Amino acid sequence: MKNERDETQGQALNDVVPNLPGTLDPMAEPDRLIRTPQLPSGLDLGGGIPQELTLRDRLDQIVADDPEKFSEETVGRVGQLVDFELENPDKHKPIRLLEDIKDFELYHHIHPEWHKKSSHEIQKEDISKGASFYGSFRTWVNRHTEDPEERKKLMQTLFPPVYIDWSNFKSIKDWEAEYGRHSEWHSLPVRNEESGLNDFYGAFTRWARREVDDSVERKRLTRQLFKDRPIRYWSNFVTIEQWIEEYNRHPEWIGKSYTELSSDRTSGGLVFYQAFRKWAANQPIKETSSLSLLRRI
Repeated sequence: MKNERDETQGQALNDVVPNLPGTLDPMAEPDRLIRTPQLPSGLDLGGGIPQELTLRDRLDQIVADDPEKFSEETVGRVGQLVDFELENPDKHKPIRLLEDIKDFELYHHIHPEWHKKSSHEIQKEDISKGASFYGSFRTWVNRHTEDPEERKKLMQTLFPPVYIDWSNFKSIKDWEAEYGRHSEWHSLPVRNEESGLNDFYGAFTRWARREVDDSVERKRLTRQLFKDRPIRYWSNFVTIEQWIEEYNRHPEWIGKSYTELSSDRTSGGLVFYQAFRKWAANQPIKETSSLSLLRRI
């Protein structure tokens, strides 16, 4: 039954986006965008360290520039890890040698290629092994404390928070003030992910559903926030024709493969792909199978 449903979901997307290269994987989950954060004050991760230096050169330079910044124990443990890496470039890094938050901070410090990267971006750093470091650091944090707030604080020592806490907003005025701070959003589609606007739009709609029962009033607030932008409520779509019509309204999507569409964070292709898949997954199997009869494009 599960395989049959997966196949019919794929057929549904074929009907909306026909004759494109590639095949749909109904179980694939495209990554969500996470915005690049600002570094917390008081933590200089740049240090003016040239990337062309070896790890040992960078470590020695930090100690020479500010001998009091890190303890001898921290410098010793990081030095032991660095020396192992230099002598065994093909072996797995024994990051277990790092015991203290300062150890991780110093080791992060000597990798300028990781600086200013969000937690999402660092996990894609395969060449510099940033993903491995992030995983090891998270494991250490989880072992160090069971307190969620303390874990969050420790993670943010190296990977600052990526989202403004919109959950504290109380009124439409709060949302308007935040939206006004981002002039780069004002000419973009509300489902643009690269800029973080889609995250903002999603947070606002969740707040509106929680605070306002009347759907007409929620739409009025949405229009008030986003002015005269035309916003299509995909959650209200009930037929395949509505999805086809929406797809045809976006010439920038036409001709893209499923992979390209699901990677489109600029014009909203990714969000459309996700929303349509969710809708298709909730359709009765017979109805979904018959979607091929409804092809209009």
